[in-house]
Amino acid sequence: QSRIDAAIPSMGDTGRSLALLEVFFDLERLEIETLKPEAVAQLGDGSHPVVGFLQQRPAVREAMLARQLVNQLRRGLTSVVDSEALLRGASAWRAEDHERLVAWFRDYFKWLTASKHGQDEAAASNNHGTWYDVQAATIALFIGDTAAARRICEEARAHRIAKHIEPDGRQPLELRRTLSLNYTLFNLDGLFRLARLGEHVGVDLWHYRTDDGRGIRVALDWML
Repeated sequence: QSRIDAAIPSMGDTGRSLALLEVFFDLERLEIETLKPEAVAQLGDGSHPVVGFLQQRPAVREAMLARQLVNQLRRGLTSVVDSEALLRGASAWRAEDHERLVAWFRDYFKWLTASKHGQDEAAASNNHGTWYDVQAATIALFIGDTAAARRICEEARAHRIAKHIEPDGRQPLELRRTLSLNYTLFNLDGLFRLARLGEHVGVDLWHYRTDDGRGIRVALDWML
């Protein structure tokens, strides 16, 4: 568990740093090994990127580890997608690398959206659910499944905004946590990212409001 906790964010951070070095300093000989498909595949064992990891753990802890794993992958894999976009055209990042990475993410997306563990995380009523949507929509766009990305963003109106935000802008599911301010900001950050993703598929979450006034802007106003 500690290995996966450390490896995933590190992969995302390192990939972002290398991508920015390539963009700003035009390092033609830069070796971009962190984002190579074989490096990403090390997050899991066997033919499946995630199931192999879970199979090594006692069943009693499987659900907890799966939820934590999905949450950790959100941190690292969304950064990988952004970094890969910056690297397209770099001499060290070949077309076949892109194709293999897309194939890996396509397999992971199937697990994320079809497995019990992924569906449990999608059903979470707090920031876990919001960030699941961010991860799923990001990956859907990356693998070319715009219909899935659009559906996720459309459903966020009722599943996230309407359920997470009160008419006065409070987020009670986060305010009940010990670090209530941190979690409230964390969930709002996820909603902001969902709104940005929605821009790519014609879904306007920025201006969406329920009949009783729940929306992203009112949540931001409450924080201010």
